[in-house]
Amino acid sequence: MLLKGVGGGVISPFKVRFIGSRFHADVQSQEVLRAFHINADIQTQRVFRALRVNADVQSQKVWCAFHVQTGISFSA
Repeated sequence: MLLKGVGGGVISPFKVRFIGSRFHADVQSQEVLRAFHINADIQTQRVFRALRVNADVQSQKVWCAFHVQTGISFSA
């Protein structure tokens, strides 16, 4: 079975299948890349948020420890 192409040319089903699969592969890779980028963005956001929260908690702990230490040292 042969398919009529544009301008009266003949396109084999194999070629059509190849073009279709290549297009499908391109779409897939785009989707994978996009998903990967979105995932990476979400991950970095989470990491940044976690780092910020961790830093805030750490600074709070350091600040509290500093107050306790200085309070003890001043009262002593």
